[in-house]
Amino acid sequence: MTPLRLSLLAALLVAVPALTPAALAQVEVATGAELEVAVASATEGDEIVLTQSDEPYLVTDRLANAVALTIRAGDDLDARPVIRPANEIGDPLIRPRADLTLEGLDLDAAELSEEVIRIKDARPVPINLTVEDCVLRNSLDGEFLVRFNDEVDGAPVVLGNLIFDEVVFENSARGPIRHEAASDTLWFKDVTAYRMESFRLDGSVGVFRLEDATIFQLDASGNPAVDIRSEDYAKIEIEDAIIDAAGEGA
Repeated sequence: MTPLRLSLLAALLVAVPALTPAALAQVEVATGAELEVAVASATEGDEIVLTQSDEPYLVTDRLANAVALTIRAGDDLDARPVIRPANEIGDPLIRPRADLTLEGLDLDAAELSEEVIRIKDARPVPINLTVEDCVLRNSLDGEFLVRFNDEVDGAPVVLGNLIFDEVVFENSARGPIRHEAASDTLWFKDVTAYRMESFRLDGSVGVFRLEDATIFQLDASGNPAVDIRSEDYAKIEIEDAIIDAAGEGA
């Protein structure tokens, strides 16, 4: 190759920028209003960081993400940030419509929403949900804390991996979860559930796993703490689970 051609090639390499993936946005929010705007305007893969835990994040409507999203507590906070309805919203506090990860939060329906988390939208691709190091709570008059519907207007709700790791389920008249949908994995690891009835499992799951769990029931309703009502579970694993049906540990 002649020196001239080498010079032209070098010039082209300098002129063409390297193709690198776009950086994901990290959005810091300090109020419920800012949180609502951040969720509504999020782009795929955004991370919303709650920067304070002194005052609750009061939201006036459900948080319904349309793109894959992470909502997490900021670093070095003294407590978990609380997300709570400011008024009756007649819907779940959080209604994922795409993949969602929740980390280090206190999610309180506070008698003002039906559930803390509910997936009830039929989507073209399965939705994945990860809840890590969170507290989910409602009043004793509430519904299930988490609910996955089986269908919407005849269209099935199909889910991917549903993972709850280091989660406390607290204060519900019904139970921590009602699973009616079809999903690949439903995994509870290092969870505590108290002052409620039972995990209710309908629908179908490739793998249901309950690991390092402590479950206290509210009453002697006669329902088992883990109430599996469907035979459509390919694999069920319960390991190191302490179940107190009498509720004495609550």
